Amino acid sequence: MKNRMILITILAATIISGVITGCGSSKDSTAKAASTTTAEKSSDTDKEQTEKKINNLEISVTVDNGWDSDSTPAILHVTSDKVDFCHAITPDAEGGKGSTTVSLANDTYTVEFISPLNHDGSAYEIFDMGTAQEITVEYGKDMVIDCEMTQIPADKVTDEMIQDIVKKTQDAIAKGDDTLKGDAGKNTLDKLAENVQNSPNASEETKDMAESVKTETEVKAPEAENQTENKTENNAVENNNGQNDNVQNNNVPDNSNTGNNNVPNNAGNNNVQNNNNQNNNAQAPVVPSNPAPVEKPVEKPSAPVVTEPEAPVHTHSWADHTVTTQEWVSNMVTVPDYETQTTGVWVCNCGAVMDISAMDAHMIAHLDAGEPDNGHTETRTTQVQVGSHTEDQGHYESKTTVDYRYCTGCGAKQ
Repeated sequence: MKNRMILITILAATIISGVITGCGSSKDSTAKAASTTTAEKSSDTDKEQTEKKINNLEISVTVDNGWDSDSTPAILHVTSDKVDFCHAITPDAEGGKGSTTVSLANDTYTVEFISPLNHDGSAYEIFDMGTAQEITVEYGKDMVIDCEMTQIPADKVTDEMIQDIVKKTQDAIAKGDDTLKGDAGKNTLDKLAENVQNSPNASEETKDMAESVKTETEVKAPEAENQTENKTENNAVENNNGQNDNVQNNNVPDNSNTGNNNVPNNAGNNNVQNNNNQNNNAQAPVVPSNPAPVEKPVEKPSAPVVTEPEAPVHTHSWADHTVTTQEWVSNMVTVPDYETQTTGVWVCNCGAVMDISAMDAHMIAHLDAGEPDNGHTETRTTQVQVGSHTEDQGHYESKTTVDYRYCTGCGAKQ
């Protein structure tokens, strides 16, 4: 009996030691796992920071005439696999040019410009950047885009061109950054509607469309205002997370105590089982009578999936660009040359006019006939042809020719 008590005591001590050692091993494993997870997170963070290095892209817009504070802005459209946004460039105080800076992460982007619409209804041909161009942004390398535009007079801007500018500007407001949000976005739509009304070639349909875009397009608030509105919601979420953490922390001591309180009982049970195993060699291990509750992780709501609208496919609409010149039409003619000459003549009373050299004979003839021979002399000036010359008596005629063709939508030339 004494030996049996000693054996039970040794087994209980061994079991308790194993339980305590097992707990310590579990904590060490948890610490190692946490350390490994932290290292992996740190590596992922470094990778993300490398991918998200920001570069400044400088944009400069220059026009030859007409772009001022009454015009709509030139709009830059930037797209990639990750972004799709628009940025407005407004003219400086003197007009004719404007510049801005856009921050972009390392990536390859497609950029294109939307023409401004001036107060008189004129627009612009956009050279080089009128069609989509691909650029690659690399960290540490300065990027500069120079966009040059040439004015299209208001009477040459077609209704189709105006409709295209209205539609693209409406789309830009929806995708715009802070330069096309809030008051800036509303101001752009106001100028667009007014300038379309002033266009000599805009149809009533196009004018109505511009007014509808002005009144019906939703202009988003700038990011700074959105952050202020969301601040209270974010604080509430953080407070709730804090309460969840407290609940989890409070549960830890309870679980630990439950486990510790069960150790003696488990030791006794294991003692009996060990004896049975030695005898039968077929019993399953004993499960603790009061297992610690398993807590389910708190699931946070996933962020809503935002699907960006697909960019509309652009189809070129080609139109002739004409120029009118004055051309000379030749007409060669022969022109006589005259000379002014002064001569003396004899004017007889009978009405005859003759050279003075013939006067004597004429007077004798009158005397022989028994007629008076009275008369007088006069000095007369006459134009006498002395030759001729050839000269071109042509004239100018207007001639209109097509010097190139352009797309009424994007300004591309061919």
